[in-house]
Amino acid sequence: MHDLGLHLTPGVPFFTDADHGLRSAEPYAFVHAELPDGWHRTSSSAVWTTVGRDTTLPPAGWKVHVSTVRREAPEVLALVAAACFDLGVSFKHLTSPRAFDALSSKYAPRASSGKFVTVYPVDAAQTDLVVERLGALLRGRHGPAILTDIAVGGAPVHVRHGAYRELWTVLPTGADALAYAGPDGEPVPDPRSLAFAVPGGVEVPRCVAAAREHRRTNARERTLPYSVSQALHVSAGGGVYQATSPDGTEVALKEGRRHAGIGLDGSDAAGRVRHEADTLRSLADVRGVPRVLGWHEFDDRVFMAQEFVDGCRAIEFVAQFHPEVRADATAAEVARYAERVAGIVAALRATVTEIHRRGLAVGDLHPGNLLLGADDTVTLVDLETAHQASAPVEDGYTVAPGFRVRASSPQHADLLRLELVHLWFLTPQNTYWEFSDGVLERCLDEARDRFAPAPGTFAALRAAAGPRTPVVDWGRVDPVRPDLPTTDLIGLAERTLLSFPVRDARCSPVPVGPGAVPWSLANGAAGAIWTVRHASSPRVGELVDWLGAAAGASARTVPGLFDGYAGAAAVLHDCGDPATAHALLDRAVRWSERVTNPDLARGLSGVGLAALRLGDGSGAERLGRRVADLLESGARLGRGLGAGGSGIALFAVRLFEATGDERWLDLATRALARDLRHLVPRPDGTALVDHGTGRMLPDVLSGTLGVAVAARELGRHRTVADGADVRAAALRVCLVTGWATQGLLEGRSGALAFAAATDGECAATAVARQTDALRRYFCHVGEEVHFPGLLGLRFSCDLGSGLAGAVHALRAVTDPAEHLLPLLGPLPAPVPTPIHDERTCHV
Repeated sequence: MHDLGLHLTPGVPFFTDADHGLRSAEPYAFVHAELPDGWHRTSSSAVWTTVGRDTTLPPAGWKVHVSTVRREAPEVLALVAAACFDLGVSFKHLTSPRAFDALSSKYAPRASSGKFVTVYPVDAAQTDLVVERLGALLRGRHGPAILTDIAVGGAPVHVRHGAYRELWTVLPTGADALAYAGPDGEPVPDPRSLAFAVPGGVEVPRCVAAAREHRRTNARERTLPYSVSQALHVSAGGGVYQATSPDGTEVALKEGRRHAGIGLDGSDAAGRVRHEADTLRSLADVRGVPRVLGWHEFDDRVFMAQEFVDGCRAIEFVAQFHPEVRADATAAEVARYAERVAGIVAALRATVTEIHRRGLAVGDLHPGNLLLGADDTVTLVDLETAHQASAPVEDGYTVAPGFRVRASSPQHADLLRLELVHLWFLTPQNTYWEFSDGVLERCLDEARDRFAPAPGTFAALRAAAGPRTPVVDWGRVDPVRPDLPTTDLIGLAERTLLSFPVRDARCSPVPVGPGAVPWSLANGAAGAIWTVRHASSPRVGELVDWLGAAAGASARTVPGLFDGYAGAAAVLHDCGDPATAHALLDRAVRWSERVTNPDLARGLSGVGLAALRLGDGSGAERLGRRVADLLESGARLGRGLGAGGSGIALFAVRLFEATGDERWLDLATRALARDLRHLVPRPDGTALVDHGTGRMLPDVLSGTLGVAVAARELGRHRTVADGADVRAAALRVCLVTGWATQGLLEGRSGALAFAAATDGECAATAVARQTDALRRYFCHVGEEVHFPGLLGLRFSCDLGSGLAGAVHALRAVTDPAEHLLPLLGPLPAPVPTPIHDERTCHV
């Protein structure tokens, strides 16, 4: 998730592609400089500019990466370019200072962080020449270490072996990865891992061999006197690790990388960790602030050892104790929770007040920086943004969504954020209220009505709402009015899904999830297009044509149902383009030959289900036999409908319905049993899927609801052990109103769709609750109706987490023809593969 920030453009309420905010950036002067004869520059995105000659590069080689700092970047670029011209070596560089900032920030992709110029030598000998020249030119310059590479040349120069051209290959999981052609012509994945490695069968440059030997002989000097047990948090700026000191004391190690993880104020992670250590030492006697236990410096990073606080994160506290995460919370339990939260906030206020007495302000005060003890003691962690109370009010750091405030002083800002923390414990919707004071006012009303706190509590929270005019201008974002009929709401949402212009095949015609394959089913445009397939608008045909062209022209190698060609094929089939649908299915089947993952979302079961929908029964059975063999041989599975046995069971049930062969029901029974054993009952009558990592999930994709879907479908043909109990527990899950996310696959929309497909009084109650709750998240964004997507950070139109999924759930309430999950319902009447079709096949 560390590339998520590249898709969050300030002031744009939708997820954007990675270079959206960079297209208007002023480039480096070198971009307009005249090139030597025979050289040319190209740019496939707003991030990188490539400079080269008309020579053929090998598919892979020893990339030389140059890192730098912002102030030295223009001069370093000029020096490296001159050396490359002289040596005749192609290179690429970041196009603009804004691109440099994006890839130097705290939450930039760790594998890309620090890379400013990439040079492409043709062989190991030329790699040594390049490193020798650049090492001499750049010695004494500054730049961060590059995590994927090994440092060479005594300068901010680094090397790793990797692909030179864009080439994709499918992985055994069903995901795809960048690759290069090996000696036999077969694609070799380019892992871009954070540990430097030398691949087999390649000549190693002298500079790399020397650097590896230097690293080996100096390893002791870079060893910390701690035993690290786990990473608690990682970013491009460093990590936080739980560790044990030689005397057995548990510590938290905080790492700060030099010249990396650059903040809005220009500070690097190492400087911020040093500042935090100084701050903690000055607050050593303040209750609720951890103590510094050690300090360690290396040439490229620093480490602070601090007191390890044994507590839960605030989000874990809410997930465990908030009354709305249970189906049967009483008024007394709601009141006790509100009282408990008031005590926690009072303890936090006492710590903040004491920090203020020392002349400081906390700065980045939000729930993610709190640890709560078993006795509700509060520890404030991550004080790297603490600053003098006399400092300017403007935020010099990235503020958590929903906690940007306008205040008269830094300490006043702390007090406003303290009140927002209180609100968050009651209604944890900060990413949603980020966009609008109107939404914030609604959250305050809901908290007041639900928790009936002591007089005066909400007066303080409302006082925080007034000054909290959004610092970022999102445009007009207003909650949809409560009395708008649901049918009208659905109509407005469909109009939104049809309103965006169709551009070229690389750009989704609707806002989709961050980093999604733009034409995919779950988080791309295909799901949104499927949702409006019956609309009486010429735009539907345009969208279907776009989907066929975009998927057909794609170089990606993802075969799966949720994020690949199988899903796009199924949508096109349902939308009346069978020729292109079958061509894409052929591509999915071809790529799936390399897949050993039997699951539904990315693996063989999803491809097989698409084959069934398109009438390719024999192909589906071949995939089914492979799934059965993998299951028999002990293939590792996740849990739930998407990645676990439940999805395999659903595919097997559909195979039985298509063939009448009872062996498929045997497979379904075995597969479903894998998930049933991980269902954990709870006292309120619900059950959650235990993923074995501390994650207990209720949702459709990975949780109880998805398991219940598979159990219900299998139960139509064969008795399922405990099947009735599973379905009852799932229906109780649908009574829970405290959903952290709102999507169809992983949130509230899925609960509504499940309840709508179930009969009985309990189901009717759940439908009423979830319909009312879901409607609150629809907003007018300008003239359109939108819905929050992934993590609520931006609005999205996708099916899995955004508007299309919410529309599908609302439709399911009134239209029994809408299956709980698109494309997973009973098979349609078979449609023969066309020999000729009036619609052009795009593949």
